Amino acid sequence: MTLVDRDELSRCCALLAGLTWMLAIGALVCVAMTVHEVGSIPGISAETATASQAAAAQAVSASIAVPMLSMFAVAIAVFVLLAMAPFAAGLALVVGLKARKAGAHSMMLVWSQLAAALYLTATTGLLIRTSL
Repeated sequence: MTLVDRDELSRCCALLAGLTWMLAIGALVCVAMTVHEVGSIPGISAETATASQAAAAQAVSASIAVPMLSMFAVAIAVFVLLAMAPFAAGLALVVGLKARKAGAHSMMLVWSQLAAALYLTATTGLLIRTSL
């Protein structure tokens, strides 16, 4: 392998490790924003009985839809945190290992592999702890 290939593999490892953490942070921020915004939708209240039929129907449908939207947002975030981000972290480790076998020894590669391994360790520890 040439020197250019080693550098490209190191950059790819850094990109994948960064993508891992960006996916995780993005999923958490998006679910927090979604749950906050959906939670501010008014539901059924005392004024619903005296409101028009359209307003009452809207309040009833909002009271049904709000929990479903919140659960869907959380389910998507869990999928991203426990399926997509660990896949990117695993790819980062594999690419980093390939770069090391090719002779790359940059600090970017070391920190990228460390970031990917840290994410995999954290999610594995979380899964083991919740399964006990």
